[in-house]
Amino acid sequence: DPQTKTWEFTVEKPKFSFGTLRTKDTFDIKTKITGTKLLVPKSYRSSKESVLSIASDGTVTVKKSGKAKVTVMYEHGKVSKTVKVKLPGIKQSSVSVNSGKTKKLTLQNKSSSVTITMTSSDPNIVTVTDDGKITGVAPGTADVSLLVNGTVYDTCKVTVK
Repeated sequence: DPQTKTWEFTVEKPKFSFGTLRTKDTFDIKTKITGTKLLVPKSYRSSKESVLSIASDGTVTVKKSGKAKVTVMYEHGKVSKTVKVKLPGIKQSSVSVNSGKTKKLTLQNKSSSVTITMTSSDPNIVTVTDDGKITGVAPGTADVSLLVNGTVYDTCKVTVK
């Protein structure tokens, strides 16, 4: 008389569920992994800490534009994904404009999912609109900053002649 035993197996396959990152953000990487309920990550790795870093608790910090391969290690395997980071920025690091003249800064990685504002460190020297149009007011230098949701993401030094 053969005995019958029933075994139940749970097979989990973790997958990353994130696309291009567009803000300087901090989040728990576990919120971006689907397909798991029982698997527990053992460690994390980023191929480019200068683009995004991952702490030992899984906290991801997005730092600058670029690409980084993110790897999550489990007891019996790992899952990896190359993540693109496209933060809004100003293409030029410095420009000059004559007093009374205008020039347009080139904004990079602009996304409709974020609010971008532009400010001048000294509106008596240069003014700027939110779309990057600068106007020289008086001779001198000032910084124009690109802000996303109130946080400075990039600056451009403007010299007015």
